[in-house]
Amino acid sequence: MVLLVIVGGCWGVSTAMGLQPHVRELIAAAVICVISGDLALLPAVLFRKSEPATVSQAGLAGTVVHMFLTLLLAAVVWMGKLVAYRQMFLFLLLAFYWISLIVLVLAMTRLVRSAAVKRP
Repeated sequence: MVLLVIVGGCWGVSTAMGLQPHVRELIAAAVICVISGDLALLPAVLFRKSEPATVSQAGLAGTVVHMFLTLLLAAVVWMGKLVAYRQMFLFLLLAFYWISLIVLVLAMTRLVRSAAVKRP
């Protein structure tokens, strides 16, 4: 949801300034970060009813999954020449990666805290 708002903001600002919005690069970078962010939450969600330490370790593993999956999908787009302006794609991907990482860590922190509260 946050990433969708950022994508819309990027497109709106670049259009308002009279710049080319690079829609294909924008969508490709956003889709990569959404896919990797969703799959990175999977370990923490699967272990959410476990001990807080287990949920914490699953969260750390999720951030590693997020990083490597983003890198892998970006390499596929880059080497497959699926975007026209590859430098703009990398710039947008870097920005979206950090935004999605922040949201991911906040979600995982919430899962760890809820696991700690449920334990006596």
